Amino acid sequence: MKVRQGFEEEFKKLNCVCCWNKSKSESYALWKIYSEMNKGIMVTSQIDKLINSLKNNLTDDIQISEIKYIDFETEMIPDGNLNYQIIHKHKAYSYEDELRLIYKVPEVKRIDFDWEKEDNNSGINIKLDLNILIDDIVLSPYSPEWFTELVQDLMFKYGLNKQIRKSIIK
Repeated sequence: MKVRQGFEEEFKKLNCVCCWNKSKSESYALWKIYSEMNKGIMVTSQIDKLINSLKNNLTDDIQISEIKYIDFETEMIPDGNLNYQIIHKHKAYSYEDELRLIYKVPEVKRIDFDWEKEDNNSGINIKLDLNILIDDIVLSPYSPEWFTELVQDLMFKYGLNKQIRKSIIK
């Protein structure tokens, strides 16, 4: 069992994930946990736009999966697919209602792969078309005016023409 667990942990290190919330509405819990309440940004999109924004890039190496939430006390992650380690989480996190993009280090590089030797040792950069991806940008509920102006300046700099609105959650 220890050998398998060690292998599964090593396999996880050969994958990068990008996490998205599938909810159609805002979540106070997500604002609170994943941002400072006065400086966070939420990008809204749709799954087809996410896929289309990746065209002509690493799309062959990227998989998309919904997360399955289970009770680790009474349920086990199924056998038979190494991805199961990446797409299962404890049900305590079910409020995240998560969808993941999963990038796997190519098989030919896996044997001696070391993130420390990579240009970006914390993951990979994926080029995508933000104008296709983004529906609108939502600023955290208590963001000050200077933060709104900063986001507008960045959007102008990178040629992004999307609506900015403030969160409805207070």
